[in-house]
Amino acid sequence: MKEFEYYGLFITDESKNTLIKWLNDNGYYALNGKLYLDHCTLLHKSKDDINIRNFCECCEGATFIMKVIGIGRSDKAMAFKVELPGVPCSNRIPHITIFTFGLGKPYDSNNIRDWVKIPGIDISGVLKSVSFISHPG
Repeated sequence: MKEFEYYGLFITDESKNTLIKWLNDNGYYALNGKLYLDHCTLLHKSKDDINIRNFCECCEGATFIMKVIGIGRSDKAMAFKVELPGVPCSNRIPHITIFTFGLGKPYDSNNIRDWVKIPGIDISGVLKSVSFISHPG
């Protein structure tokens, strides 16, 4: 089995531009935070779900449609809530981190509890794995 840090659906440049336009049009882009807006994590190495892992290994490189259906914010992060038709995800609430604030990290998007529904936006993402392999110095 393949070594990985996480598997995710990485949004295409066109989709990222669509979401940035939506953020601009709705007054969110001017927020003072660190911009991420690049992927929806499907499986992190800390979670042992063989079905999701097999799906990710089998479908790596494929493009999938995600539907952005909400936006949420906490004191540490802001994220888009997404639906993933036909794609398994280990997160209780699939999401794409938009910004982090202060000492917030992208992981803090998992703790967002208040979501505001927005009109659905279809975007594309490519399934990729990310690995952080440390080499002896």
